[in-house]
Amino acid sequence: MPWQKSNPAPARSGRLDAPTRNDPTGHLRKTLMTVHPTLTKKLLGHPKVWLVTGVAGFIGSNLLETLLRLDQKVIGLDNFATGSPRNL
Repeated sequence: MPWQKSNPAPARSGRLDAPTRNDPTGHLRKTLMTVHPTLTKKLLGHPKVWLVTGVAGFIGSNLLETLLRLDQKVIGLDNFATGSPRNL
């Protein structure tokens, strides 16, 4: 049937650097894992002002929390079409 997947996604191994269909060598994940501590130090040393759109959604609210933990100033914008004020 056309709505059924013929090729299910491969099982995840649980490792952050494990290959995936979109990143077969795991290079992107390895790069992100090494950049994160450097970026965290840089953000802690130089606060910035961020505009987060969709801040009441899942991704936006998690981004908001992370930036606030890093002592950043955040302006949140959302029309609550799909997000919830409880996420703020």
